[in-house]
Amino acid sequence: MGGSRTEGLLLLLTGIVLLLMVAILGLFLRMNQLQREVLAALESLRQAQHLSGLSPGTEAPAFTLPDLSGRSVSLETLAGRKVLLAFASPHCPACREMYPGIRFSKI
Repeated sequence: MGGSRTEGLLLLLTGIVLLLMVAILGLFLRMNQLQREVLAALESLRQAQHLSGLSPGTEAPAFTLPDLSGRSVSLETLAGRKVLLAFASPHCPACREMYPGIRFSKI
């Protein structure tokens, strides 16, 4: 009687271990699939960033934007001056941390 009960428990334990191994293998395969997808997305993003924007040394295109007072300012009016354009959200804590000395416009 004790031997068959021990065999049953051992069989149950073996089944549980096998199920756990299958679950771990499934998670491993899924993580590898997700990793490949993330790497592919990052690569396409890197390529898109490489293809977009201006090359260093290229003149900025003409633009007109409102300043903090609401007056229109064009790049032409800033000729010869150093200009920093920081496109950030005043509600973004990381943006405020990145630009601590810049007053954000409420455009």
